[in-house]
Amino acid sequence: MGAQGLGQACNFACQLALIALLGKEAFVSLGLGLMAANSVVFLGEIGLGTYFLRESATRDDWLPRWQMATGSRLAGVLLAFVLAWVAIAWAAPAPTTAHTVLLWGVPGLLASVVNPLPILFGLGHIRTASFALFSRFVLQSLLCLLIAAVFPLQSAMGIGLAFSAGLILQVIIGQWAGLPPATLRPRRPRSLPPPAAMRLWALSLVGTLHDRSLPFIVSTIRPDLLAVVLLGVQVLQTLSGILSQLDRLLIPATARTGAMPPAAFVPLLHKLLFLSGAIALAIMLTAIVWLPDHRAAVVIFACEWVFGVGEGAVFAFLFARSAERPVTHLMLVLVPLSTIVQVSLSGVLPLESMLALRLLVVTLVALQMRRSFRALTPSSAPA
Repeated sequence: MGAQGLGQACNFACQLALIALLGKEAFVSLGLGLMAANSVVFLGEIGLGTYFLRESATRDDWLPRWQMATGSRLAGVLLAFVLAWVAIAWAAPAPTTAHTVLLWGVPGLLASVVNPLPILFGLGHIRTASFALFSRFVLQSLLCLLIAAVFPLQSAMGIGLAFSAGLILQVIIGQWAGLPPATLRPRRPRSLPPPAAMRLWALSLVGTLHDRSLPFIVSTIRPDLLAVVLLGVQVLQTLSGILSQLDRLLIPATARTGAMPPAAFVPLLHKLLFLSGAIALAIMLTAIVWLPDHRAAVVIFACEWVFGVGEGAVFAFLFARSAERPVTHLMLVLVPLSTIVQVSLSGVLPLESMLALRLLVVTLVALQMRRSFRALTPSSAPA
């Protein structure tokens, strides 16, 4: 978590520096392009990144399964790239700039197909995986700032190249750590990915569309707030990324032992909720100073984020115990409905109403997670 925190701090500092160097208007298009590239990486996992946290921790025959998984991920990245390209063309204020960032990020997108972090964490190489994660963000940030400062007119290309360089570096570190070279060779999958991975992928797809739709909705309702919202989303994604490192430790450890009872997880969840609540409170207090006319919107958004952090931790525990299916099924219904309503009514309802709908969705999901969590017993074991 420390490596993720330092890396994300570098990333956030880079975002602020880009705003100072290039201005808010230029940052909006660059930020949308970078957000699209990160979304392609996230969606291109097809749930297999999280799935292999569990598989590589519990199975000795993970390598051929990994090679077929990377074949599936290659197809997933290509599909997600097309979707991101169309979304930018439809909704970005300056599509050409955002498209340039995405285009120069293609080498990184291809490298993400063989991203070694799930295997490294699953096999217990936590320090190496953390170093790779930290190195990615440092390299990306330094290259972004260097190109933006020296060649400001080529900032879109530079950000795309920096994005690619960071992901390629992770792959190099994985090989340096001793992973088999065969991990870099995708194989044609003999079948669809495992059902658990497919459910994770579907969940990633609808969740990403739900989250990434917010800046586009704001651009319709309050375009003057778009730069602030992009920065705010970046802050919360940064914090979520830090806290989500718990998944990479919790899932392999719980799956490997198969015996961690829910009671042992509860104190950890309470600490996580306390920490995220304190962060949300700081965000609310900051909004009183910087966005006095939008306090209600900030409060609702911060509450949604706190729920999301807690749900992410509980979902990781449920997944490690193979008990995530009821929650996944509910989310695959509620989240797409919420996204459709928000996009359809973005020019009709005020921003606060849209955010209240998002908060309602995470509340209903939290109730289902609570039921699934309480249904586990110390004697239950992962399938």
